[in-house]
Amino acid sequence: MPHPIPPALIRIFEDPYDVILSDGILATADPAVIHRALAAFCAAHLGSGLAEVPYVTFSVGAGFGIVLEDGRRAFLKAWSAANSGAALDAIHTVQHALAEQGFPAPRVLVRPAPFMGGRASVMEWMEDGAQEDANRPELRRTMAAALARQIALAQPYVDLPGLPRHGYPDGREWGPTHNALFDFRTTAAGAEWIDDIAVAAARAAREGEGRRVLGHRDWRVQNMRFQDGRVSAVFDWDSLTVALEPEIVGMAAATFPKTDEIPLERVLPSPESMAAFIADYEAATGRAFTPGEMRTAGAAATHLLAYTARCEHCYGPRTEPESAAGILRAYTTADPGNILAGLS
Repeated sequence: MPHPIPPALIRIFEDPYDVILSDGILATADPAVIHRALAAFCAAHLGSGLAEVPYVTFSVGAGFGIVLEDGRRAFLKAWSAANSGAALDAIHTVQHALAEQGFPAPRVLVRPAPFMGGRASVMEWMEDGAQEDANRPELRRTMAAALARQIALAQPYVDLPGLPRHGYPDGREWGPTHNALFDFRTTAAGAEWIDDIAVAAARAAREGEGRRVLGHRDWRVQNMRFQDGRVSAVFDWDSLTVALEPEIVGMAAATFPKTDEIPLERVLPSPESMAAFIADYEAATGRAFTPGEMRTAGAAATHLLAYTARCEHCYGPRTEPESAAGILRAYTTADPGNILAGLS
């Protein structure tokens, strides 16, 4: 007998934003349709029926915590057809390889396979640890050291075919946003100053210096768990990308404490905290960035903050000093393409 639709799969659609996201990823927001698709995927690829779906989330992809009839727990993640199959295959290869080497990434149980018009994979369920406030210097250092280790372990895979490569949009065109909640075209009025900063930052980053690495470009607290002073889990591996090392570090520096799942006094770091994260990374690797690499890190951080400010602007201009827009206004006067340029 089929199981009833899980309550979590019904409650999620009480939020109209999740309806929009689900429509964009799965082409439906009907919990019954999604439940049937999940059950069929589990039966076909995991050899067991689907008993429960206690956790559901939508963002770039659709994530489902699942419990099988045989008692196993796992995490199923789905992407729309707009995502490259070759990229997903390569990313999962690296993710599993890192997990096998002891890095706290979920092991891949089912590689990307057709699901609801797109693709889905299944990975082990990791629940040890909790999110914490990375504004604390000791946690910031832990995150920077873990990023250094991730990059070092992934370096043998940097030339793996299919991996995404980090880049910047041409001119003032942003291209597609990360999900359906943000429409930069229809909200462009009043955001021209943000676009100017983004153009300057992209220009500087394209002239960047540094070695080519494979790194996680969404290295922030929301995608991690911590236990006993160490990183116990890292999620969202579809953020893996080939880029210059200072770009990966700069992007992490710009957003490392960011999460909307635990209360924080400060969500985005100050430029001084960004510089401290970079210094922590340098200490972990035992090598200081050159001046050119520091400019590259600053440009990458600036461009990511400009993107974040444009996302904020979709719901109205932001003026708070600790918003992305507020940070850009206060710290890009010395060099609009490098938020770190004004630091002594």
